[in-house]
Amino acid sequence: MPARLQQIVALWRLEADGYNGGFLQFFCNWGEANCAIALQALQAIGAEATHAVVSEQRAMLDRLEDHPELKSYGDIPRLLSEAERTRIGDELDPAFWEAAEELPLRAACHYFDES
Repeated sequence: MPARLQQIVALWRLEADGYNGGFLQFFCNWGEANCAIALQALQAIGAEATHAVVSEQRAMLDRLEDHPELKSYGDIPRLLSEAERTRIGDELDPAFWEAAEELPLRAACHYFDES
C-alpha cells in the first residue's frame, strides 16, 4: 500500500479506536508499526496537539519493550501500573479527544489538496 494510504488508514484507526476505547485499544489492536505511521502522519499534517498527546501515551509503553511477560500487544494493559493506566486512560485519552478535533480539517487539507 502506498505510504500516503498507509497514513490515512493509520489516522482513521487512531481516531476510531481512540474515540471508542482509547489509546490502549488503538495500540493493542494495531501495534507499533501502525502507531509509528500514525505519529508520522500527525506530524505531516501539522496536528501538533494530537501528536503531543499520542507521543506521550506511546512513550509510556517504552519500559515494557523487553518485559519478559510481554508476548503480545494484548498483554500491555495488565503489565502497566495502575498509575500508568490512569494517566493513559483517564488523563491523556480525554486530552486526545479534545486535541483530535483538529484532525478532519488538517487531514483533508493535507491529503486531498488538489494543488
